[in-house]
Amino acid sequence: MLDDKAQSIVIKQSKDTEVNEKRHLLGRALKELSLYSREHRALFDTIITDIFILPSDIARAGSTSAALGVIWANPRVQYTLHDVIEILVHELSHHTMFIDELRYSHYDYESIIDRSTWATSAIFHALRRRCCITPGAGRRAE
Repeated sequence: MLDDKAQSIVIKQSKDTEVNEKRHLLGRALKELSLYSREHRALFDTIITDIFILPSDIARAGSTSAALGVIWANPRVQYTLHDVIEILVHELSHHTMFIDELRYSHYDYESIIDRSTWATSAIFHALRRRCCITPGAGRRAE
């Protein structure tokens, strides 16, 4: 119901001819992440179970709350390790937010899918959904 960035057409159906290079780059980035922060790597390994690689002319990576633990990755083979680490940590942050949302129900989903609540993105310069917080959400049970 929510597809404000046309995510359903981002990933191509074709095979990625650079899949081996991208797999190697992702593996190197994960090893490098361990050198910077063992804790972040442990969190990554706990939450992210699968990374799949498919081509796209539109995006470099993605996640969906409908597939917890799964990241789609499409780094350019010329990216630095730091670029790829940033992609992986960025997607990890989505998954930690997805999990927190499942536990604490922060958002009002009726408002989120209502296009009248959307705003123009400062980054993408396109109409995007705004975060619609449910009043009282996030309160932890005592």
